[in-house]
Amino acid sequence: MSGVPSNIVVPYVGIDFDNSRANTGSALLNFQALIFGQKTSSGTGETGKIIRVYDADSVGKLAGFGSQVHLEAISWFKNNSATDTFIYMLSDASEATAATYSLTVTGPATASGELDLYIGGKRIAVSVSSGDSAAEIATAVAAAINEAIDYLPVTSVSATDAVVSMTAKNAGTVANRLDVRFSYYDGEVFPDGVGCTFALESSGATDPTVSDMLSAIGDTWFNVFVGPYTDSTNLSAMQEELSDRNSAIRQIDGIYICALNDTLANLISAGTATGRNSRFVGLHGVPDFPTNDYQIAAAIAGAYAESAADDPAKPLHRITLSGVLSPDKTERLTLLERNSLANNGVATVNVSDDGAITDATITMYRTNSAGAADTSYRQLNTMFTLMYLRYSFRNWILARYPRAKLCDNIENIGPGQQIITPSIGRGEALAWFREMQFKGLVEDFDTFKKTMTCTRDTDNVTRLNWNLTPDLMNQFIVGSATIQFIN
Repeated sequence: MSGVPSNIVVPYVGIDFDNSRANTGSALLNFQALIFGQKTSSGTGETGKIIRVYDADSVGKLAGFGSQVHLEAISWFKNNSATDTFIYMLSDASEATAATYSLTVTGPATASGELDLYIGGKRIAVSVSSGDSAAEIATAVAAAINEAIDYLPVTSVSATDAVVSMTAKNAGTVANRLDVRFSYYDGEVFPDGVGCTFALESSGATDPTVSDMLSAIGDTWFNVFVGPYTDSTNLSAMQEELSDRNSAIRQIDGIYICALNDTLANLISAGTATGRNSRFVGLHGVPDFPTNDYQIAAAIAGAYAESAADDPAKPLHRITLSGVLSPDKTERLTLLERNSLANNGVATVNVSDDGAITDATITMYRTNSAGAADTSYRQLNTMFTLMYLRYSFRNWILARYPRAKLCDNIENIGPGQQIITPSIGRGEALAWFREMQFKGLVEDFDTFKKTMTCTRDTDNVTRLNWNLTPDLMNQFIVGSATIQFIN
């Protein structure tokens, strides 16, 4: 009954402690997130390692300022200040090539003003004086870019005649989606006589694969992953690993959040591609957003993680994304276009008066194993809620019965022993459900009580089987009303 051995016969009083009744509530699931992507040669951190980080500047030193990981970290920490955050850095693939770009300036300026350039959503302001030639303006643009180079995904630039040349800091295909534009905000205009055009001169090729990363992190539990890769090879690797992590053996489930800046048609194709039917991936369509799509993914992931850790059932839509520039009004998707993306497995981002906001917060899951349409795992909230419910029930049982004996009933058994029976197991499940209901994660206790079962296994007398049937809390997503007026 206590920790005092039963064979003590000398006078003695011993008192032990037992905490099995001290755990009156459910366990708190501490979220962890992994930010991954490519580093640059200037980064001091070692590839192939999981490194805990606390701010974007320290990530810049480790991964190289302006690298994929650094820019992701900037967006992450602007939207999340609470989640335990780690990074994993990859090198450029050995056979990869880097994208190159050109900015061609026309002139001369016939009036003084300011040229407002945006590279991946980062504003670069260039002063222009009346009479400046195109070559002089290009030189000034190159100098301004170099001053902000730590926060840009391109290398130092040079100006030849009236052309500014740039190269992506990280090789591969991700940089092919770099957005460069001019005069984003109202009131920003080219100085008279000045023009500027952007072109992707040569596409980057060959992204690194995440397979080595997935092997290296082992069974470290990350609830949220965020990275820059949306190619078929890496998405398949992430899906396979996350599916395995979700198994009853590993129970370290997580969600991969990514984003893609592409046309509406291409995004729908990405959402419906063969093999993309995964409840563990949230691919977000962000066409025509100035901010780098992988930075948008990091902002979204940061917002999701902070919200879901606090309340996994609280809707994830309409969260303002800090540091994300919205598309021009003429480029924004309509409600029907965003709805089309959502119906095809692509999550969406909308725009409000406060800027970019999360919209349809869905996974890529669309059909069941038989190919029939299935909405059971559509909402990311469902995945986060299930993640928490499994974790909390497992800890509920283990905290109370860590070394319990199992029998059919406790009749004629002395008090103070750690014993569990099917009846006791059923009572624990009902108490756990009440706790989850109090937290607003489930509903309908009466139905749960009727349908939930706890039985001793007929083939293995050391095994207790629960069949838990919680009705998950839903999210208020669509409102419908009719105004039936009378004149």
